Amino acid sequence: MAVKIHDSADDLRVSASGYSWSLNKRDATFTLRDSTGRTVATGSAQPSVEVSESETGTLRNELGFLAETRTEDDRAVELIFRGVNGDGTTRVRYDFDDTVIQTAPTRYASPSRTHVESVSLFARNDADHGPVPGFHSQFFLHPGSTESSILAPVIPAKVRLSIVSTIGRGSTDENAFVQQQWGLPPYFWGGWSIDGWGTSKNALTKHSSDVLVMGLLDVPAGDIFVRYFDEYATPFVRVFGSRWGTHLTGDGDVTVGTPWVWALGTDLRRAIDEYFDALQHLGIVTPKTPSPLKTKRVTMSQWNTWGAQVANDWAASDLSQQSLELMYDQLGSSGLEPEMFVIDDRWEASYGQLRHDEERFPRFEEFLDRVRGDGRAIGLWAAFLRCQDPASMGLTVDDMLKGPDGEPVMRSIIAEPYYLFDVSKPHVAELLSETARQFMRRYRPDLVKFDFGYELPSMRNAAPERREWGGERILLEALKIVVGAMREVDPDVVVMYYNLSPLLLDYVDQHSTDDLYLNAGEYGAEVNRRLFFSSLLTRFGVPTYGSGGYDWREVRDIWFDTVASGPLGSLNSFDGDQSDTTPSALDIARYRGLSKLTRRSTEPAKVEALDSKTHAGSTTAHARSWLRTERDGVTVAALRTTPRDGAFLPAEVSGLIHATGDVVVASLDERPIKAAQTLGVVPAGKGTLRVASVAEGSAIAHAILRDGETAVDVALSDGWIELELSPTIADEPVEWIRVQIQSA
Repeated sequence: MAVKIHDSADDLRVSASGYSWSLNKRDATFTLRDSTGRTVATGSAQPSVEVSESETGTLRNELGFLAETRTEDDRAVELIFRGVNGDGTTRVRYDFDDTVIQTAPTRYASPSRTHVESVSLFARNDADHGPVPGFHSQFFLHPGSTESSILAPVIPAKVRLSIVSTIGRGSTDENAFVQQQWGLPPYFWGGWSIDGWGTSKNALTKHSSDVLVMGLLDVPAGDIFVRYFDEYATPFVRVFGSRWGTHLTGDGDVTVGTPWVWALGTDLRRAIDEYFDALQHLGIVTPKTPSPLKTKRVTMSQWNTWGAQVANDWAASDLSQQSLELMYDQLGSSGLEPEMFVIDDRWEASYGQLRHDEERFPRFEEFLDRVRGDGRAIGLWAAFLRCQDPASMGLTVDDMLKGPDGEPVMRSIIAEPYYLFDVSKPHVAELLSETARQFMRRYRPDLVKFDFGYELPSMRNAAPERREWGGERILLEALKIVVGAMREVDPDVVVMYYNLSPLLLDYVDQHSTDDLYLNAGEYGAEVNRRLFFSSLLTRFGVPTYGSGGYDWREVRDIWFDTVASGPLGSLNSFDGDQSDTTPSALDIARYRGLSKLTRRSTEPAKVEALDSKTHAGSTTAHARSWLRTERDGVTVAALRTTPRDGAFLPAEVSGLIHATGDVVVASLDERPIKAAQTLGVVPAGKGTLRVASVAEGSAIAHAILRDGETAVDVALSDGWIELELSPTIADEPVEWIRVQIQSA
């Protein structure tokens, strides 16, 4: 169905194959419906533009009226609002495609000399509060709306939440806004609705609309947030034009923000996937094609020092050679056997120099050689954008990010203050590049945990000298500088970060579910929720590293949930933690076994979240089971049985797997599970397992234990492999079961 636009005196209606969009010209309100006619969202199509008068500094934020609509090329509409802030004009352009809508950045013009401070995409007038958010869905989709699990990623409008939360790089220095870190930036947001009463018959099936995801098509030079107020919300971009001498009106249009795309899907994961489809279709992002070495590194199991550091009060500068070697010795004796050892914060002498503290670590490089000699890869944490001592690097405080008063901004962690590099200055960028190159040549890390991009200050507090690099843009430009320099030395170095946005795909290789410190007591539930979103990045070749949280109580569930999306991780302490827990033999066995089942491929894959909750509530965005599908079929299945009436319903994948106990099944060769010659099985519960197989011949199976292996009964008949599941054999934990097909 081609896009059709009907423009009359009273309204404007757009029909397309995937949606319909209409505008009431009398009050400038829009309605978005899905392909079946169900209402997805309504709201005001008018943006609000906050300006500051140049002479007086007086803030104005007054809505205007819809003066004109212009239809272009039979697929685009421009909305022109006049009387904005008295004499201003705002223009918004919509481009309609068969399945998506694109909106251009907001343009504002005024003959008066004012600076634009911020632009909200959807605004309506409130008698007491002036312009307030003007977009309404019954449910809002906002992954990572807080750093903790206290607020779910689906927010019912009816609760009338009144908060501001970022969908950008971070909000650690905005005291009035929600604290947030993980998944930043996502650069998308959305919502959906139910036609009629939410409690009526078929409300959650036939009457629940498709989900809308609004996603950025570029990284803006400004801070991007979402404001919630009185059952409405709106994304908004802040540029603080008067503080930084930018976005001055009086001489033509001022453009604020970046283009957006509106994509619809039948549920929230499919809607996000449709947004990702649009990014790929438009040529904005391309799936990764890493080398064999990089693929090997990015899929390695990990152990990170941070959990042991904080558990033992080594998080500050008292981390030493002795404590580092003690942690490594404990790791060795634990039997965990990760493929990569990651040294977290506090190994540096001073932030910015990217050199180890020679007093605290007199044998640091010797230690790295020891780790490599044990066959392990090296990961290093680095906060590349921090600088504690500019003079030691041949710089001055003038080379640091500055606040509106012209003074360098300072931050601190564990009472140690530091500045932030102004990477927009060419000589600073070159110095940072050379420092990163020297870091790579000297320490030769296989993985770098890029940290604290989320602590880059908001434009309220600081801006780079090149104002066009302000706000969100500074993170992207910093990644270009730092990651580009590291790859000059080692093109296969893996960069780990927290973000959910494909717009950073060129510079980030692995997603991290850390940091979980505000989720004590439910680390497993929170990792599951984070994987619910991050696993969508596997389509671009980005795996998720699954952290173990800060205690051992739920690590087996965390690793179970992780294995379909990427490598296992741990930052657990071996000598006690916040919950006074230590690893059990079964914990160690589960890590070792599931590590063997991790797919050693980064080719685009699809991870499905089975039996998932997608409606609003405390269990929103959780999956009970997971499937990983590569080109030819399912390659990993992590399946949990379902409790029901005092018993457990089997876990099934139609035509492929039937299990009466929790289990992970994975192909250990290039074929999908059904055609694999070798399968890996990790039994997480007792029961039976049936796996479909097109292979002909017979099957043999061996259970791998800590100190050897033992044969287990297995049968291959009528196209099905059958075996018994048990996490232990003679009270000894089973790490995994190797099933091999012997050709007839």
